[in-house]
Amino acid sequence: MMPQVMISYRNLPEQKAFALSLEQALSDAGIDTWMDIKDIPRLSRWEDEIFKGIIESDYVLICLSPEYLESETCVFECYIARGYGKAILPIIPSSQPNIHIRGLTDQHDATRGLDNLQFMPFNKPTIIGLPESQEDRIARIINAIKKPTPLDRQYDVYISYKVQYGQYATEIADVLNNIDISTFVATRSLDVGADWRRVSWNAIIDASFHIVILSPDINQSSVIANEILVSRTKDTIFIPILPPKFVNDNSARLQIQNSLNENKNLAILNQIQWFIPSDNHQDFYAELVEAINEIRESE
Repeated sequence: MMPQVMISYRNLPEQKAFALSLEQALSDAGIDTWMDIKDIPRLSRWEDEIFKGIIESDYVLICLSPEYLESETCVFECYIARGYGKAILPIIPSSQPNIHIRGLTDQHDATRGLDNLQFMPFNKPTIIGLPESQEDRIARIINAIKKPTPLDRQYDVYISYKVQYGQYATEIADVLNNIDISTFVATRSLDVGADWRRVSWNAIIDASFHIVILSPDINQSSVIANEILVSRTKDTIFIPILPPKFVNDNSARLQIQNSLNENKNLAILNQIQWFIPSDNHQDFYAELVEAINEIRESE
């Protein structure tokens, strides 16, 4: 049976139009939706109908905005959904300025803790560093509903990266996944609405290899440092990779070394031979795959 999705949004022109476009896309994909303007019968008590819509749904898609958080009705919809243990899909509408919505959710009891979930922003050009079209983003939402990634999925490789290297990290993951080396990268492996910390930790704990995309400011990422800390608790093989743009930049390479040394968890990467790409991408990937397979076969 196809799950039902309740759509919660602020009833303002642009945000309503955005919510309607999502409802249409989900319906076109064969997903049963509930939305107030089409599902509340005339002369009914609208609050009772909203309660029913939430309770009977499996997912509640929340179109987050500052105006959403200022609405008593929107906030109680979110609160009831969480109280009933519904899977929450936090979406940032395309009309929103590039503001820190995550920071605003902590100001309300009903939405506190939503920052632990993977958001889907339609208001900026990239998803965790990967450029994607609106159609791709909608496809992600549909996949999260129809084919959610199992929480116990196991990976051979985990990739850590700063957001500006999301496209490069994704390229590496795609190469490895295409030859059946199961690889976790946030741009591909985190479903909308997933508890990103728990999913990431599970992946790290299972992975035998931990690829880290190096950068001169890597010490500014507490997330990467903590990911490495989790990997250090077991026999993980670290693979530090220098992005192609820094291969011939000695100054940047020195910055990276110094940056790593500023954090005791990152410093371990200075004790390991870095993987430095060759001019030929195919040769680089072949060498990376060969190195991983040699270790896998020796275990």
